[in-house]
Order: sequence, then C-alpha cells, then structure tokens
Amino acid sequence: MSVLRQLANLINNYNLEARDPYWVNIRMMLEFGRLRDDRFAEMLFFQAREAAERIKDKGLFLARPPKQEELYRGKEPDIEIGSLIEGEQFRLGLDLEERPRNILITGSAGFGKSTAIRKICEKVNERNNDEFK
Repeated sequence: MSVLRQLANLINNYNLEARDPYWVNIRMMLEFGRLRDDRFAEMLFFQAREAAERIKDKGLFLARPPKQEELYRGKEPDIEIGSLIEGEQFRLGLDLEERPRNILITGSAGFGKSTAIRKICEKVNERNNDEFK
C-alpha cells in the first residue's frame, strides 16, 4: 500500500481533521491529488501515526459512532447542544425527562464548553418561560 493511501487511511480512521485543523488541509491535498512528494508524504504519515497513537492512548477514539436509538431511546433530545465529532449526523443533547442532576462538560480550549453551557442555560430558560405562560 502506498504511503499516500496509508496517510489517507490514518486521517479517515481516526478522524484527525475533526480533532486538529492541521489535518484538514492535508486531507484536501490528498483528495485533490496535490500531494505528490513521497518524502513529504512519509513525514506526514509519521505525524499522523503519532497523532493516532495519542488518540488511542487517551481513549478518545470511537470505533463507530453510536446509533440514534442508542443515544435517546428513539426520540430527539429536549435540549440540543451540538453533534458528535465522529458522526455529525447525530445531534447531542439532554433529555430533561431523565432530569440529570449533574453534568460534566470537559474538553480542550476552543472545543465549545462555554458555548454548550450557554446553550443549555438558554434552552432551560426558554422551557421554563413556556411552562409559566
């Protein structure tokens, strides 16, 4: 298998472009056939392999995105927050009927923690206002 194909497989299998913007341009170069230098491709392959190893070590890699029914037992969440990195078609949110007492929101800088919390507060406020009308 060529280095270019191995590089493309690593980027796709570990969804590197969703985890680090650096890989977005590399993936585009691969898709449009603009990456032709084998030595540069080998260097990128080793970088991608290191990034994949870090993902494996941290346990952030999902083998597959969950199915919709696995997330919310066949219904949409009451408050939508965003989508999964591993599957943008799956919307993440909170089911208020379950009434979670505690929520832990973690992530690196720039991953949307404050945005998620703000959205939760806004939606809870909207729901409370609707109930008392």
